[in-house]
Amino acid sequence: MNIEKLAEEYEKMIGYIVYVAEKPTEESINHIENELGIKLPSSLINFAKASKNYGNWLASLGADYDAPNHILSINRMLKLESKLPANFVVINVGYDEDYSCLDLETYNKIEDEYLITYWAPDVPLSQSPLSENFPSYMQEHINHWSKNA
Repeated sequence: MNIEKLAEEYEKMIGYIVYVAEKPTEESINHIENELGIKLPSSLINFAKASKNYGNWLASLGADYDAPNHILSINRMLKLESKLPANFVVINVGYDEDYSCLDLETYNKIEDEYLITYWAPDVPLSQSPLSENFPSYMQEHINHWSKNA
């Protein structure tokens, strides 16, 4: 499934809007990547551009840098609390204090993707589900939400 279709399916399933986020721009992506010291996967960026309500589940990638649901705010908070493993960057808003993270040690340059790891402070990493890339991660969530709708 392409990213635009995935965003369309997400929009049908997302439900009540709790968080909003600004659309990513070239400037905001450069700012985020520079501060985090990573390359964001283009699939994540393109999904955020294609989805009106991406910020209800995913961390903001826009220029709203001080928003509590911004990728920089979430990661700063968790790093300050010394909770987040050093090789993880959170990409979702973290309802119930569990998070979906890019595992920086798994970047595939050819595919421009990372493994996405579920992380919660009280769950051993050996028991944390993995997704092979961002599109798979979103498809898994959409499938889960549709079964519970």
